[in-house]
Amino acid sequence: MTFRLPGVTPPIFSAASLGHQAQFRRCYDQGEQEANAGHYASALGWFEAATKIAPTEPAAWLYQAVCLIHLGQPQAALAMADQLLSYAPDCAQGWLFRGVALHRLGRYKAAYASYDKAEALSAKSLLGGSEFSAGHAEQ
Repeated sequence: MTFRLPGVTPPIFSAASLGHQAQFRRCYDQGEQEANAGHYASALGWFEAATKIAPTEPAAWLYQAVCLIHLGQPQAALAMADQLLSYAPDCAQGWLFRGVALHRLGRYKAAYASYDKAEALSAKSLLGGSEFSAGHAEQ
């Protein structure tokens, strides 16, 4: 099973930051490898490192939230999802995993509101919108 989520792509870097791109890519790829192996604590560390390199890129924040959910830390996962959504408010996957975290916390009404937002954004992206319309640097 591959850990990559549909519609989630690693960030786009400007030409001026290609060195950061290689560092980010190494951390991000290692995080994916660890997550695919079920080593969520280790994967979390790699995704945290990736966000330090590219703090406004949504993919690594999203994967941190996913790892925290797998590690049984829904409050921390909610904080990660909220951080992601501060950079990429139109990220359907961010709203989805925010909903999962809220659901695990027993905050069902808020969870369903997040699920509804994720569904609406997913429909929008299927009609030509971008999963990460915010948060990507220009090429």
